[in-house]
Amino acid sequence: MKNQKTVSIQWREFREKAGLTQREVSDALGYTTPQFVSNVERGRCRFPVEKLPRLKRLYRLSNDQVVEMIMVEEKRGLLQHFKKWGKSRA
Repeated sequence: MKNQKTVSIQWREFREKAGLTQREVSDALGYTTPQFVSNVERGRCRFPVEKLPRLKRLYRLSNDQVVEMIMVEEKRGLLQHFKKWGKSRA
């Protein structure tokens, strides 16, 4: 599966393929600055689930594409937690 860096890059590539700037995506999602979109594209945070339907339309993605992106992100997060939990129990 893809790692977080790849997922972040994929979000940027989807945006660019749709011909949108970070500012345009930010405005469409209701953010006041493009910083949040930039942070997602750098792997610092993730899009909130409630923003995904709008993002799907903006980027012209299929349901499967969005689900795959979220599943990759969730898997990575869970694996990090498992690793952390394992160390704390040692």
